[in-house]
Amino acid sequence: MTAGAWDDAIRHSISKMAHLHFVTHESSARRLRQLGEPSDRVHCVGSPAIDSLRCLKLSGPKQLSETLSFALRKQNFLITYHPETLDRQNPMDRLRALLGALEEFCPDTGLLFTMPNADAGGRALFSMIEEFVERHSNARAWPSLGQFRYLSAMAAVQVVVGNSSSGITEAPFLKVATVNIGARQEGRPKATSVIDSGPSREQIVEALTAALSLDCSETESLYGDGRCAQRILSILEAQHDFAVLLDKRFVDLAEVLS
Repeated sequence: MTAGAWDDAIRHSISKMAHLHFVTHESSARRLRQLGEPSDRVHCVGSPAIDSLRCLKLSGPKQLSETLSFALRKQNFLITYHPETLDRQNPMDRLRALLGALEEFCPDTGLLFTMPNADAGGRALFSMIEEFVERHSNARAWPSLGQFRYLSAMAAVQVVVGNSSSGITEAPFLKVATVNIGARQEGRPKATSVIDSGPSREQIVEALTAALSLDCSETESLYGDGRCAQRILSILEAQHDFAVLLDKRFVDLAEVLS
């Protein structure tokens, strides 16, 4: 569930067409049961993203700097900000507030931007970030870093900033602080290393300052232990007759009907 994006409607539709469900967190399993899905077909296995992290040997800061041709500072932020598709506020105004907050930490903080996605308004945000980077020697932007470089950058920075799901899922596993801005990830369970921030410049500055003082060494991942694929495979191997899955009944919850 992501309350700040219209993706939820698509996810719910796909869920009703699916016959087996492999979810990342018990809260998602509970919602599927509320949608009428049979409990024996809903399996909480964790996130495949954590599997990738557990298996990868990420680049260290020195190697990452060489790969990116960007000198990391003593303090660095990894920033990804996407348009909120259900937000009535102009996404350019939202990004302007974020860039203004980041300016408070210049020039001593390295700012690594990855560009917004293709949702409505993304192209305008792309241009705003490019203009910001041109004016700040401590900032660089990439359309995409790719999985390996992105995760290596995440492991090297002090704070992940923006509204990407990676700040909720992967960053806590790496024990890196996150400043999650706005409502795009609302509804997802969040680790203690995640600080939710309102969208104003002042709120973001306050959240970033708090994130820099966080001790994330004891952060627990809420999205599994990196063995999601093994669990899915075991469940599939135990399903001897897949044809029976085609007969899927809607399960009425007694507490809803009472």
